[in-house]
Amino acid sequence: AGQAVEAATYAVDNASSARSELSGLEFRLAAFEAKIVGAIETLQQQQAHMVAQQSRDSEHRSVIQAAVSEICSDLIAEHKARVEGQQGMTTYIQKYNQRMDEHEEDNMKLLECFAQYQE
Repeated sequence: AGQAVEAATYAVDNASSARSELSGLEFRLAAFEAKIVGAIETLQQQQAHMVAQQSRDSEHRSVIQAAVSEICSDLIAEHKARVEGQQGMTTYIQKYNQRMDEHEEDNMKLLECFAQYQE
């Protein structure tokens, strides 16, 4: 009977010790789970921040692309207008020179007529 009491006391002590260890493990596991949950929340916040940053970057790229496109269109239109203006001026000068040549021919004819008239 004494041995049975001793064995029972030993078993109770072991069970109590095991419960204490289990309680400690449960506490450590809860702390570890809290760290994991915190890490997951941090990762989710970082991901949300990255998505927001990518969205802002995309908006900025769109604005920059639109501005560059508008500037290029303006430069192309300005260049075309300049080329057309130069072509128009060249055509005007050619026509003016042609009229001057015609006037010179007419003046020469008049001088010839005048010279014949004086003779």
